[in-house]
Amino acid sequence: MNVEHELALASQSLVTVTVRQASLVHIDCTVICCEEYSWINMMTSRTITLLFLLCFCLRIYGCGKVMATPNNPGNEKDLNLDNFRVDGDIIDCKDINRQPALDNPLLKNHKIQLRPTSIPAIRAKKSAAVNEPYLQAGFKEADCPEGTVPIHRTTKEDLTRAKTLSHQMFANISEINPIAPNVHQVFIRMNESQLVIRYIGVFGSGAIFKPNMAQDQSSSVNVWVDSGPPDYVSRLIAGSFVSTSINGDDSPRVFIYWTTGCFDSLCQGFVQIHRNVGPKTRFEPVSSFGGATYDAKFDIYQDYITKNWWLVMTDKNIGVGYWPRELVPSLENGAGDVGWGGIAMAPENEDGPPMGSGQYPDGTYAHVGYFRNLHFMKGWMKPRAPRDDDPMWEYPGELSCYGLQNDKDTRDNFWGYRFGFGGPGGCG
Repeated sequence: MNVEHELALASQSLVTVTVRQASLVHIDCTVICCEEYSWINMMTSRTITLLFLLCFCLRIYGCGKVMATPNNPGNEKDLNLDNFRVDGDIIDCKDINRQPALDNPLLKNHKIQLRPTSIPAIRAKKSAAVNEPYLQAGFKEADCPEGTVPIHRTTKEDLTRAKTLSHQMFANISEINPIAPNVHQVFIRMNESQLVIRYIGVFGSGAIFKPNMAQDQSSSVNVWVDSGPPDYVSRLIAGSFVSTSINGDDSPRVFIYWTTGCFDSLCQGFVQIHRNVGPKTRFEPVSSFGGATYDAKFDIYQDYITKNWWLVMTDKNIGVGYWPRELVPSLENGAGDVGWGGIAMAPENEDGPPMGSGQYPDGTYAHVGYFRNLHFMKGWMKPRAPRDDDPMWEYPGELSCYGLQNDKDTRDNFWGYRFGFGGPGGCG
């Protein structure tokens, strides 16, 4: 082994061991060179000498920079502490304080909020049924170290496809007349845009199915909040998304969207907090028609102190991350519109794809897509379920292809306010 190669290997080991064993966010040459590590005993004296020479050089020319390695091209703002594959996905574990979101100019002096100030206590207790078939969906999680967050690696082509699709699919959510004829929606929404007391949270658990999709079709289950005039609207959406062309497979995945076509982590801005779950994380297991049904909680609400908007999931209240208040100025004082539902999109001049489970609502919730335990929050009141006197609208979509069945009057401790939705598609 020549000196250059040995030095390169030594330097790579140095960076890796320093971050992993010393749990340092930034490289400190004094600690590296002066602390005793058990791994040094396994090195040759020649390698140890090279390492100390490397430390000497770093102390002279600056410790802040990370050596380029095959997994890290040397970008100071792109410190990957690890990367690995999860069923074909390449996931980079990025320092939470140096994640891409913070490169957004609006967040130049942003201080990361590690957890919500408070978590609304609204979850209904599960019913006492012994063989309850409705289970909480799990995740195919990343396993990033503490102090890091999982970022799915993407290409420029991914960015282009996602931006085009997401703008068409989500830009006019909750509008009865879609901007594109190949976009199909089913939803329940609440709107009080003209009132002083506005919405600061939307809550609900949606069934996670994997509908049978063609290559360029996409389908989602989602909740949202938005506010502002059309030219200045601020919008936040989160849920489960199936799209082979965007995700590379037909697995349902966590997705987020905001305002001007920003999708998942392809735009800088959404601050990730959880070290295992983030945008593009797979749901696993998923529901099967007539079998076990898995659902996931999707909560979007505004922190009453920081004014940031949090995405919290599962009954364990996983704080996935948040949209800083700077990104959504029209939501500074709450939302005028909240909703629950599904969206399906196909290429132009092609029939619409399935939504939910791909079946029409039939009253059997093991068969269809659904939302249960709907709640909203206004002002700083406690979250509550919708009532008959609330300003609510239902839109079932094209009845020959999709449907909506509101079963609000059959609510119990588990279901709460609920509705089934979706269908096989087929509308052009």
